[in-house]
Amino acid sequence: MWLHSAFAERLRKLCRQAGSVAKVCRETGISRAQLDRYLDGKALPGAENTRKLCVYFDISERQLFTPPSAQPDEASATVAGVPTAMLDLLAHRPLPPLPEGIYFTYFNVPSRPNLVMRSATFIFKRDRVMAFRRVTGGRGGPGGAWSRSQGNHYGIVTSSLNWIYFTAFNRRHVGEPSLIAAGWAGYAEPTLIGTTMVLTESGPETGTAIIRPASISYRARDAIAAVGVYKITDPSLDPVVVDLLGGLRAA
Repeated sequence: MWLHSAFAERLRKLCRQAGSVAKVCRETGISRAQLDRYLDGKALPGAENTRKLCVYFDISERQLFTPPSAQPDEASATVAGVPTAMLDLLAHRPLPPLPEGIYFTYFNVPSRPNLVMRSATFIFKRDRVMAFRRVTGGRGGPGGAWSRSQGNHYGIVTSSLNWIYFTAFNRRHVGEPSLIAAGWAGYAEPTLIGTTMVLTESGPETGTAIIRPASISYRARDAIAAVGVYKITDPSLDPVVVDLLGGLRAA
C-alpha cells in the first residue's frame, strides 16, 4: 500500500496547486468518485487516467507516483522549464549567436511533399543558457492527422562547430524528445536549415527543418494562432521557406 499512499500524497498536492479537486475532475474528465478514491489511497489509476493526469499536471509518470517529500524542490528543479541536470551538462558551452525573439519553425511532412508544418518558436535567455519553447498544432488544414499534431516543446539551444542544436522535451506527451540540428543558410536575416526527427503516425522519421524570424508585428498569440499544416502554395507562407523547400524537392 506504500505506492497508494505516495500517489495519494502527490495527487493531493497537485490538486491544491491546480485550485480545486472539482477543477481537476472537470478538466481531465475523471469522475469525482474515482478521483476521491485516488486521493484516499484506495486505488491507483489505470493507463488512461495516468496519461490524463500526467498531461494535465505537465509531469512525468515517475513524478506522479513519487511523494512530494521525496522530490527536489520544484522551484529549483528546472530553469525555463528545462531540467537542471541537463543544464549542468551544458553550463559551460558558449551561447549560440541567435537573437532572442519569436521565430517560425517549418517542417516538411514526410511522404507529403506538397505540405509544410509551421510551428511557433520563442527563443530567450535564462540565467546561463539560451532556452526555447516550440508550439505545434492547433490549426485545421490539409494535413489530416498532421494538422491535429500537438506539441509544446521546452528545451535548450546550443552550438558546436557552426551547427546549432535545439534539444527539447514535449510536455504534451509526457517527455517525448525532439532534436533539430541546423546550420546557417545564406540570407541576410537569421535563417537556419537542417535535419530534425519528426514523430509520424508510423513512428519517428527524419525530415527538414527551417527556422526563420517572425515579422516584428507578430505577438506571441499571433504566432501561436498561425501554427498548423499548410499547402506549399499557400500565399501566407514565408517565400524564403518556399524557395528552400522547393530546392530540396528538385534536388
